[in-house]
Amino acid sequence: VMDAVVITMTSDGTEEWLIDADRAYTKGNEHELEMEEVSAMYIGADRDPINIESRKGTYFINQRHLILTDHVKITKPTKNQVLLSDRLEYDDADKMLVSPGKVTIHTPDMRLNAGRMDYDFATDGFEFSGRVKVTL
Repeated sequence: VMDAVVITMTSDGTEEWLIDADRAYTKGNEHELEMEEVSAMYIGADRDPINIESRKGTYFINQRHLILTDHVKITKPTKNQVLLSDRLEYDDADKMLVSPGKVTIHTPDMRLNAGRMDYDFATDGFEFSGRVKVTL
């Protein structure tokens, strides 16, 4: 068991993600890190900062794959946007951020509900599916 863990994810020598957890541990597989009270911050170049919080998370070290669960909250402070979901996955190899279940986005002028969200960091493109509803 480790307290106050910090993980830094880099691409081509540039820091992109800082991941903090109040507590982390392994369950027999040393390449799979279970985390509690997780806070992640995207700090990559040419993008608005993204802050993510969740109660639980798993980081697959060899695959550079992060899964956050249990009250996931994403904020884009410069855009005044908040996304809520039960599960969020980030695959560093594909640069994809996916919420495979129900997702809600709040902005001052809009509310979006969907059954799934895919965000591609390479293209800065969103795709929503599964009974998408937008309220303006």
